[in-house]
Amino acid sequence: MDLTKHSADQSETGRPSAPEPEHRLTSDDARNEILFRLVAPNARHVGLIGDFTGWAGQPIALRHDETGAWWTKVLLARGRYAYRYVVDGQAQVDPDNRDEVSSPDGNQSSVLQVL
Repeated sequence: MDLTKHSADQSETGRPSAPEPEHRLTSDDARNEILFRLVAPNARHVGLIGDFTGWAGQPIALRHDETGAWWTKVLLARGRYAYRYVVDGQAQVDPDNRDEVSSPDGNQSSVLQVL
């Protein structure tokens, strides 16, 4: 898991600003752009679900590159979030994140703390 926080003023510092996040899942108080990244070179589809999506509906679709890395950026407010990747229809924890919790459905989920 590669979780990266980008401050909103990066573009004013002379450094290139990060691309706009693809999903705004929280209210106007969202201040943290989080990069979710999973290496799955043989996957055809990778999505993201979590308590920030309500665990329901369509997973957030991740993009992929030629190296087999899948990624998306999500704006999240401070807090603790449980999430899972959905790889070709099968939910799985983040293999790069050892912090896990039991989710409401009884399955294990990865945990992310946004500061």
